[in-house]
Amino acid sequence: MNTAGTKALRLGVAVLLAAASTMAAAQAWKPEVRQTGVEVLAKLNYQPKQVVVTPKGRVIFSLRAYAPENFRLAEVQPDGNVVPYPNPEWSTDTKPDGKGIHNPVGLTLSSTGVLWIADKGSPKQLPQFVGWDTAANKLVGILQMKNRPKRDTPLIQNLVMDTQRKKIYAAGVEVGTSQQTGLPILVVYDVETKSTRFISLNKAQFQPSQELRNLARKSTEVSAENIKPELNVPITIDPANEWVYFGFMGGRKFWRVKADDLANEAIEPADLILGVEYVGSKPISNSMAVDAKGRVYFSDEMNNGVGVYEPKGGYRLLAKDPILNAPTSIAIASDGYIYVTVARPQKSVTAEKALPGDAASYVLARVKQLP
Repeated sequence: MNTAGTKALRLGVAVLLAAASTMAAAQAWKPEVRQTGVEVLAKLNYQPKQVVVTPKGRVIFSLRAYAPENFRLAEVQPDGNVVPYPNPEWSTDTKPDGKGIHNPVGLTLSSTGVLWIADKGSPKQLPQFVGWDTAANKLVGILQMKNRPKRDTPLIQNLVMDTQRKKIYAAGVEVGTSQQTGLPILVVYDVETKSTRFISLNKAQFQPSQELRNLARKSTEVSAENIKPELNVPITIDPANEWVYFGFMGGRKFWRVKADDLANEAIEPADLILGVEYVGSKPISNSMAVDAKGRVYFSDEMNNGVGVYEPKGGYRLLAKDPILNAPTSIAIASDGYIYVTVARPQKSVTAEKALPGDAASYVLARVKQLP
């Protein structure tokens, strides 16, 4: 079979698998339950990035650029199959008609079941947010960041959706011409007016010490954009859309700000920063999520686990297992579990060398959420 025929066959199989994904989502997982209580749901041959779980239990995650068939988004089904999400056309690189994702650097799922994807863009494409209705399986909209800074480009790393105020809150860095140091920022994008404003987090009280920066840098790989990993800023919003939480990956503290204030364009950035509240201690972490009781969960990079901060008890490790080797992303699901992606290989290979074909290098797992 020629190259064109092979590609057509692969695409046809992918389409059939994607069409069956709704049925598969209704099936029950058959996890490998380890002695630690960690449940391994799937072992992957390519590196996952961020994960979300839909209200119907579908597990969707973003992929590194070298994933098979260049898929940017994928769904892990309960039988272990991995298929492009939402379909091969939208899961691959951006096309002339605007369909597709170039580089998904952030994922979030709104309370209404809309998957929002932060697409980094390219020299030919502005950074944008792509919304996909996971229930109706259709495009909601493409929102481009047109009024970005002239000299510096915002590299979005994480985002959340405030459905009450119709705002997207994102955290990232401003990348200058050197691309060696990033100035951390919060980005507020108004879905209705398409306006964007930037709030600097380049304040001493928010940033980790040099010792913690060095420690964090050892725990994870350097990004393709040469942004220091300790400057990654995880962000989350509570189910009531009242508080937005954030904290540097390489820091031991995290903070929160009222969504009302963050969305209020009349409040100057300098005044907004004055209203930021210190919450408590946290681990070196790439991801965070908050539940309805105000408990904030973290991926714990240094302890190979998942931890939780409780308002009356502080931070503690919730689950620890060698297979959670520097967890990358977590997501709270409605089934009472916290889903975890592990992007560091379980074998003795580096992240850069772990290419498609490596046997079960990466993991999708879950741990039980607090009652």
